Amino acid sequence: MKLQVLRLVGCIVAGGMPAAAQCAMCRTALAAQHGGADVFNKAILVLILPAFVLFSGTFVLIFTRRGKPEE
Repeated sequence: MKLQVLRLVGCIVAGGMPAAAQCAMCRTALAAQHGGADVFNKAILVLILPAFVLFSGTFVLIFTRRGKPEE
C-alpha cells in the first residue's frame, strides 16, 4: 500500500510541474515587472503547500488507523 501511495504522490507532483499557475490578467500584469512572474509562481507553491500537507496527512492518517477487514 505504501508503494501505491508513493506512486500516486509522484504522479501528482510530476503532473503539476509544467503548469504555469497564472491567469491571463495576472500574466499581463506581471509581464511588465522584472522577475515578477517567477516570484508569483513560487508564492503560489508556498501557499498551496500547507493545504497539500494537511490533506495528505489526513488521508494517510485515516488509512493507517483503520481496522483490518474481518472475514
